[in-house]
Parts: sequence; C-alpha cells; structure tokens
Amino acid sequence: GWALGYSTGGRVWPSASALCRYLSRTDICRGEYIIELGCGAASVGLFAGACGALSVILSDCNKEVLSLAQRNAKANAETLKNLSAISVVQYGWGNTNIQAIL
Repeated sequence: GWALGYSTGGRVWPSASALCRYLSRTDICRGEYIIELGCGAASVGLFAGACGALSVILSDCNKEVLSLAQRNAKANAETLKNLSAISVVQYGWGNTNIQAIL
C-alpha cells in the first residue's frame, strides 16, 4: 500500500478481514444499502456486495485510493453481478454533507 503511494488506504487491515469473516456468518448485508466510509482498497464493501447487499457506495477522501477501489470493483464484477448498484465517490471524514454521496 504505502510503497505504491496509497497511504494507509492501500492495504487490507486485519480489522477488515475480521469484519468480512463476520459478514460471511450472517445475513446482515442481504437486501441492504451499504456505505463504506474510508473504503481504502474496498475489501469490506465489495465483500458486503458479494454477501447480498442491494447497493454499495465506496467512499474515501484519497483520489489515488479511490482509483484502487474502482479497479478492485471492476476486477470483481462477476462476483458482484447481482448487485444493483455500486459507486465509488470521494468523501472525507468530517464532511457533514452526507447527501453529497447518496
């Protein structure tokens, strides 16, 4: 991640792996609309889509990280074919205008 210029968003953190394991054991995402704030590589948001979410919004404040998230979404298009919508948007922590990404 860092070596490629993605800062902290360019790697999959242990907490993301733990959350994906939890999602795999539940139906919590099925039929839901998901927003991943600070998506980084988008592993959790994409996994939520594969677990049956209706729609996923992947957001991060870093443009380079968002390009990585977009590439990862495209690379997993076959797995996500039942997802009605997936979008990648720039949005940073502390921004109070959540409507900007909805």
